[in-house]
Amino acid sequence: MKTEKSNVKTFLVLVPHRDTRVILRKYSDKLIDNGLKGVYRFPLVSPLALLERPFTVEELKKNARSLRESVDKFFIEESGIMPWDDELKLFGAEIKNLSYGEGDLQMNIKQELNVHPQFNIIGTFLLPAEFDHSALPALQESFRAAALANMFWEPVKDGFKYTIEKLCWLPKKQLVSN
Repeated sequence: MKTEKSNVKTFLVLVPHRDTRVILRKYSDKLIDNGLKGVYRFPLVSPLALLERPFTVEELKKNARSLRESVDKFFIEESGIMPWDDELKLFGAEIKNLSYGEGDLQMNIKQELNVHPQFNIIGTFLLPAEFDHSALPALQESFRAAALANMFWEPVKDGFKYTIEKLCWLPKKQLVSN
């Protein structure tokens, strides 16, 4: 949600289950302990799309079902990076099997709202634009449990503030019987 008077942006985010976020937090703590400096921590979520308005609970539920139908398990196989704004890049774990192809989550939400798809990075840090991230280690992990939510993001004087609204969990994969 971006207005003339506000710098607040609204994102649709994928929120991994707490167990996965604990692993990601340990990973990011290790990088800080090993001397990583000049970065901002990012909420451990993947910004899937920039939205013109927040999703309703029903829209979140519908898209959670759609996402579960196309992805049963998420695989993190390496580190990734994407532009965040003019001065910063988002660094984190790249979800390898979440694509923007036909029939997936992005196609479904494009039909409902004017959205701008993002990359498949579970954010850990915002890095300065000139930062060389190539030496940062990759993370390999997989997870099934995740939720969708609206996230409001705003730059403030000394960094950033964000709010993640109510989580809408992806349903369990339904077994198909013949």
